[in-house]
Amino acid sequence: MGTDLLNDDDLWPPIEEALIKKLDEIYPEKCPDLEAKDREVWHYGGARSVVRMLISVYADQNNQGT
Repeated sequence: MGTDLLNDDDLWPPIEEALIKKLDEIYPEKCPDLEAKDREVWHYGGARSVVRMLISVYADQNNQGT
């Protein structure tokens, strides 16, 4: 996904802070467990990537920058 999509306010509904906090709680920044299977690491990495993107969009919507 290009950065143009992240910066286009018309593409994003308002993102609530409560959603960001909950997703950040469920998928916190962390190093993978050495015992985790590759697919588990990929899945978690993808979920965390979405959380980071939503945090960025939320910050832009609220003029907070990143």
